[in-house]
Amino acid sequence: MNNLEDFLNWHYSRIWPRLTDHFFNLVLFSYYFSGIPHHLPNLLAPWKRIRAVKGRGFQLSNYASVVGFNLTSRFMGFFLRLTAIFTGLTMMLLLPFLYLPVLIGWLLLPFVSLPFYVSRKKNFNEETAEIMQALGNGQYLKKFCLSQTGRFCLIRLGLDPGSIIAKLPPFSILPMTTPDNAENLYNQIYENLSFLPEISANKISKDDFFTCLNWYRRLESLTLRPLLEDKKRIRALPGIGIDWSYGYTVELDKYAHDLTAEPTPFPFLLGRDAEIKKMERALLKSENKNVMLIGVPGIARHMLVETLARHLYLGMSEKELSHKRIMKVDMHALCSDKKNLQEIKAVFSQIYEESEKAGNIILFIDDFDKYASEGEGRLNLTDVIEKFARSSIGLIGLTTPDDYHQFLEKNSLLGGLFEEIFLLAPDLKTVITELEISIVPVLERRYNTVISLAAVKKTVEDADRYLTATPFPGKAIELLENAIIASNRNKFIRSDDIDKYLTEKLKIPIGKLLEGEKEKLANLEDYLHRRIINQQMAIRMIASALRRARMNVSSSEKPIGSFLFLGPTGVGKTETAKALSSVYYGGEDKMLRFDMSQYQGEEGMARLIGSSAGQKAGELTTKLSVNPFSLLLFDEIEKAPKEIQHLFLTLLDEGYLHDASGKKIDCRQTIIIATSNAGSEYIREQVAAEASPQKLQDQIVDHVLREKIFSPEFLNRFDGTVVFTPLSQGHLRQVARLMLENLNSRIAQKAIRVNPSDELVNYLASTGNSREFGARAMRRTIETTLEDYIAKRLLDGKLKEGSQITVDPNLLTDY
Repeated sequence: MNNLEDFLNWHYSRIWPRLTDHFFNLVLFSYYFSGIPHHLPNLLAPWKRIRAVKGRGFQLSNYASVVGFNLTSRFMGFFLRLTAIFTGLTMMLLLPFLYLPVLIGWLLLPFVSLPFYVSRKKNFNEETAEIMQALGNGQYLKKFCLSQTGRFCLIRLGLDPGSIIAKLPPFSILPMTTPDNAENLYNQIYENLSFLPEISANKISKDDFFTCLNWYRRLESLTLRPLLEDKKRIRALPGIGIDWSYGYTVELDKYAHDLTAEPTPFPFLLGRDAEIKKMERALLKSENKNVMLIGVPGIARHMLVETLARHLYLGMSEKELSHKRIMKVDMHALCSDKKNLQEIKAVFSQIYEESEKAGNIILFIDDFDKYASEGEGRLNLTDVIEKFARSSIGLIGLTTPDDYHQFLEKNSLLGGLFEEIFLLAPDLKTVITELEISIVPVLERRYNTVISLAAVKKTVEDADRYLTATPFPGKAIELLENAIIASNRNKFIRSDDIDKYLTEKLKIPIGKLLEGEKEKLANLEDYLHRRIINQQMAIRMIASALRRARMNVSSSEKPIGSFLFLGPTGVGKTETAKALSSVYYGGEDKMLRFDMSQYQGEEGMARLIGSSAGQKAGELTTKLSVNPFSLLLFDEIEKAPKEIQHLFLTLLDEGYLHDASGKKIDCRQTIIIATSNAGSEYIREQVAAEASPQKLQDQIVDHVLREKIFSPEFLNRFDGTVVFTPLSQGHLRQVARLMLENLNSRIAQKAIRVNPSDELVNYLASTGNSREFGARAMRRTIETTLEDYIAKRLLDGKLKEGSQITVDPNLLTDY
């Protein structure tokens, strides 16, 4: 009985009013489709605005020719428009008449519609009502899992609806309540599903569940209604022959394409309503109807213009903008096609005349600054562009903040002619919603896949943390699409796919720990000690910082770790930095090294962060922009001027710095190490006095503060100040063995190996050590004696490839 009532209610209460609307809207459709409201006021207008203009002086033949041509143009326009009007009036009578049997049949023969009722796609409210009805027999969980709403939510949460249904307990043991609204119903559904192991295993929270539920409802609400049920869309129809009232643009069409005729691949741009309204208001002005969009690449600048074009096409903009065409000019093609500036300006002048006569053109020029300024790779067309900007043609320009301030802001000819709109990156919540309703549906169709909620959230989280060079939403869209491609187009995209792609791209560990990485992190000190001798405190502090960063325990708003290494030359400070770069970033080439003794005065600051006056890029800021995942090594930090040390305060404390132009450089994925020889003699004295490691640490810090080598503010910004102690003879012998192993790895390609005998090790430890250079002297000893000895033995043939040699230290004394 309920099913019959539901069917009759659907047939008469829901569909019958819609069909009635169709009947009356067919009249409206015919009226606008035939262009009647446009053709009537333009009935006597010239065809395509083609008119002949009389020249100077009076000649009867010329006058008659002009009049005859214009009358012919108007007659053509009149005849065609009248034909369209007559066609529209005929449709207004005929179409409703043809539709009338449908109305009568639907009214009198309800059961004819039964197949449509059974096969219809139910909306959210219908499905919710059916789930409510299933409360009586305890089958509401199964009903939810089988519904479109339920399937969407479960699949996006990474669950298989069929598997969930199979694991549902008998209805008799399920807790039963009667919710009074949809929210309480779905709360109860989640509470009952949360007992299943799949929910806890996937760590699905109630927020996740309702996020998917709202995601489904938003997608449903954005579905376009049928044309005959949307009066606004009917009124926005282009209509037959609308272009008859606008002029030809032959030359423009060679170098531009119509954005209003091309549907944007991502139809819904969120959080930009204010900017779109501001663009519309500017384009509706009586003069200076121009817009300059100013934003960095990746902030959806082009998508904003495409969204405006879509609004024009769908009639979602002001009526006065109806039938406007946004033409994107391919400036590269236009300029490449001509030999010189004079020819380019001639084409532009022709485009200007066509656009002015056409009456419905809005020009869009990308990289606008390149065509309104002087310089390498630039073309100054300011005088021609000024004509466009002062005309009735709408003009939209696109540029970056840097290029705007450098090239356009002070342009005297164009100043005041453009409505400037600065574009800022959207917040993370808006980005997630935009991915859900605009980007994900497109990518799912394009790659035949399903994208989980966890993947969407992970995309935004990782893009925010690791992809700092470009803004939202562009970096999130690019990351998600690239992860789909890298996953070999899996049928289902999880958060792990995002982490896996970024790990391969950035060469740093992201996401879940693999078994080998767990072992490596747990025993990080041992891995570092394979290269670093002694310095237990330094290794312990560094390993602790790396573990906290990898497990996302430390602050994500600061660098991964920052350390000040104090100690004499040659005790392992730089070698520790190299080892750390290899362990965390995958290679010593990821270490960016700066000798601070070379950055003195104002010139030193300019070399680091650039000079706005000379448009000179900074060495530090440039390298960080290109390699944001790097270890920064600042050698001899005590020699850096106070201004540079002050610059580093923000870098150490907040994880960013600004270049000379004000651009923010993200440094949150860096490890920062500063080294200093300050207090070396004092360290030797305290070591000789057998001070304990912790006492030595405290005394050295007090010493550098007392001597005012560093300020307290500077020292406190580091995660740790580490004292490196001089190496004992035993430590030097260990260093010698490490260096011999490195030498053997270098000459392994010749199948030669040097035996690290005790005699050779003792020789290197004793002769390769100096108070001034520490163990660095040992490296030079090996290069100048042992390596030279091997090279000569290879040249004179006394040493063959494949040999293992034991070197007598006495033979090295002559080298």
